[in-house]
Amino acid sequence: MSKSTLRLTLVPLSSIYLSAAYLWLVCCLQNTVVNAQSRGSIELDFRDKQSEEALVCRVKLLANDGKPQHVRGMLYQQGWTLWEGADSFTGRVGDYTYQAFHGPQYAAASGGFTLDRKSSAREVVPMPRHADLASEGWYGGDLLSYVDTDETQRWLTAEDLIMAAVVSETDIVRTNAPQSTTLSTASPAAESEPSRWVNTTSYFDVRPGSGLLLHHWLPPAVVPAGVPSSRLLDMAKAASPVAEALPVHAEIGRLWECDVPIWLASGHIDSIQLLGSHLTYDGQRQTPVESLVDPDPGRFRGPLAGGRLVEYLYWQVLECGLRIPPSAGSGFGKNGSPLGYNRIYAYAPHPSQSAWWQAVRDGQTFVTSGPLLRATVNGELPGKVFAARAGTSI
Repeated sequence: MSKSTLRLTLVPLSSIYLSAAYLWLVCCLQNTVVNAQSRGSIELDFRDKQSEEALVCRVKLLANDGKPQHVRGMLYQQGWTLWEGADSFTGRVGDYTYQAFHGPQYAAASGGFTLDRKSSAREVVPMPRHADLASEGWYGGDLLSYVDTDETQRWLTAEDLIMAAVVSETDIVRTNAPQSTTLSTASPAAESEPSRWVNTTSYFDVRPGSGLLLHHWLPPAVVPAGVPSSRLLDMAKAASPVAEALPVHAEIGRLWECDVPIWLASGHIDSIQLLGSHLTYDGQRQTPVESLVDPDPGRFRGPLAGGRLVEYLYWQVLECGLRIPPSAGSGFGKNGSPLGYNRIYAYAPHPSQSAWWQAVRDGQTFVTSGPLLRATVNGELPGKVFAARAGTSI
């Protein structure tokens, strides 16, 4: 019987570690090569169909499984991507679809593409304009955004808005915050456009029974729970304005709350949010409309009940002889609505912050979540008060 000999070779531990590190590096490099080969990219360039100027758009990009895609380096909110110029998307091999919007004045664009391995493509997407409200003197705003100032400001251009109000539901004043920030023009083509701005001093009193929105004012300190909303309204209206050209603007954000009659009786209300967070883009996460009293039992039922009830209540305000303009806000950041889903257009042929807000107070406005219906009576804008002698008609 032969005797076998077992030979052991001792290898330093450092060599083992180096070998393991080498194998790990090789695997990573191989995976990187595989991933690079299994991905493709496409550049989407959205442009005005007539002028061929580039458009900043709100885009929903969906993979084949229907999931919204996050695009690296771009702002993302509620499934929507902010597409600022000719940006590229790099993704896995497969089929994709997209929807693109640039406010209601442009037709939406939709399409699809397939990414292959190592593919690289560019697609110019023309978007036809079917209205130009700015040329008529109308400029849009959204008076209810919960997204921070810098991000809201960047979304303005994609939604074709001139302004938005970022609201605070906290009681602490941002002592060093400017009352508004202005968006500088980003391209030579935009130099002729009016400046866009975001109001940063808007307070929303969301305590039970309230729903009061105060623009260009924030509480001077913590507001005790026992201070009624009517007292808060008096405090705001009695305070010195943040700027002489921008007095405090008091708005009813929830027309169904129990404190509404007191606010109306005060004479301090400047507008009523007819379209608010009780009406959302997808019908989800709506602010519940819970009226203290049902004004017409059995009438307001079903998915449209909230909107119809608020409309009904607004008509009752008008029937009382109170000429209070309508306004609108989307609740951007708290629900699935994009910025400007609910929007207010004010007539300001020479737009500035003071001129725009004055037009709102004068009732030279209309509110919408889609249709752009401009109405005049005898050639006069909304807000006009007609006078006639007894026995005559208009």
